[in-house]
Amino acid sequence: MEKANKRREKRQEERQEAREERREERQDARQEARREANEPDTYTVKSGDTLSEIGARFGVDWREIARVNNIENPDLIHPGQKFTIPKR
Repeated sequence: MEKANKRREKRQEERQEAREERREERQDARQEARREANEPDTYTVKSGDTLSEIGARFGVDWREIARVNNIENPDLIHPGQKFTIPKR
């Protein structure tokens, strides 16, 4: 009987440790998601890209991308340029 109680206690402790570990993992994932939500997306222009296509890909108006990145001529972008993509 005493062995059975010890095994039961050990299983309970293991379950509790597993629950705490999962709770910490969820908490870490939530913190990471918050950090990512606050960081703006960036995009590197590829050959053939247009601001309107980039905007559509991210769900952001191309004019907002142009404004945030100080693009004077939205018809003139070059491969390799890095754009900050504002949050929706």
